[in-house]
Amino acid sequence: MRPRILIETPYGLTIAILAAKGMGIGLVNPSVIADRMIAGIIAIPFEPAVHFRALILRPPDGINSTLIADFTAELYAARNVLSAEE
Repeated sequence: MRPRILIETPYGLTIAILAAKGMGIGLVNPSVIADRMIAGIIAIPFEPAVHFRALILRPPDGINSTLIADFTAELYAARNVLSAEE
């Protein structure tokens, strides 16, 4: 049976909300639903695992402020927590 796709979006949050409203199923990065702020979602790990890649881009001569360094450290910490949950 061929799936009937009525809505297609690249935004994980939109996919999660549509699924929570009973509009179907979606495949999203687990970080989208990690904070459990969207009620009505049943999260089931996809098999085989799908790995997402993200990049931090900065200008090569950019200033390394404390704010940027702290923010980057928080991003890495969040990534490590989510990776450990897999």
